[in-house]
Amino acid sequence: MGTFHEQWMLALGATLERSTTQSYTSAATSYISFCELHHFPTEPTVERLCFYIVYMSHHIKPTSIKSYLSGICAELEPFYPDIRSIRSSKLVNRTLAGCTKLYGSPAKRKRALTENDLRLIIRSAPHAASHDDLLFLAIVLVGWHCLLRLGELVDPDASHLRDFRKSISRLSVKFHDLPRPHVSLFLPMHKADRFFEGSTIIFEKRTSGIDPMHFFKIYLSSRDQHFPHLPELWLRKNGRVPTRSWFINRIRAIFPSNEIAGHSLRAGGATALALAGTPLQQIQNIGRWSSDAFLIYLRKNPLLIQGSLAGRSAFDAQQNDH
Repeated sequence: MGTFHEQWMLALGATLERSTTQSYTSAATSYISFCELHHFPTEPTVERLCFYIVYMSHHIKPTSIKSYLSGICAELEPFYPDIRSIRSSKLVNRTLAGCTKLYGSPAKRKRALTENDLRLIIRSAPHAASHDDLLFLAIVLVGWHCLLRLGELVDPDASHLRDFRKSISRLSVKFHDLPRPHVSLFLPMHKADRFFEGSTIIFEKRTSGIDPMHFFKIYLSSRDQHFPHLPELWLRKNGRVPTRSWFINRIRAIFPSNEIAGHSLRAGGATALALAGTPLQQIQNIGRWSSDAFLIYLRKNPLLIQGSLAGRSAFDAQQNDH
């Protein structure tokens, strides 16, 4: 019986990512602190969750409270089984909507990286580029062209949140000549892939000056020369996987205005595909988005989205004809 309980606890513990668990724990702690501060019982009720929403709206953005409520439900459900039905009540949802209207503010998103930005990044590299310079260039160009999340390319800064199973393996990299020169690599896990099925990522040779294959090959040659026996694909000169702060410090050295961040890679690649007339469905598939939430990454006016929608309709009609 003891072994069953241990394995059960391990399975429950693996349900959520470590970073998500940390966020959920923080949300539950904020709710319990709220109850203690105002001398409320911790047992969730519709009224109590509404009070919590109103109170927290004066301290954080109302749009963040929705995530807090998810964390509270996940952490307290074992003790209060009805909490999700309480959270889903009309009164709670209307209170959240009202606070968003009263206290909300426009989202401030980082600027998407454009092709001109990529050229600037390439020109900014020293003539005698170091291994870390080559690594940075390869990450930027592969991430931008493949719509990769920054977290899929680098490690979290907090060591306890790192998971070697998420690192792209050097052995997964393959070069192909047909039908066109391209590179494939295996992404072990991404945000929408909870069961480690993984995804094959492909990027092709480009004739422009921002060809990802060109810079990837140069980096790979340096990487294999320095670390022929280490398994990870992305490695710094010190033999460690690059971290988020390492990447951000590098990008801020080129764009000091703080307008570029990790999401700028993914947003820039998606926007470029939309500008090229790529149907939305294809953009969604390339970026491995599980919902239409990817539309927020298209940082252009509605006419751009309308054009992509027209492209998707034409693509769907073509598929139906076949």
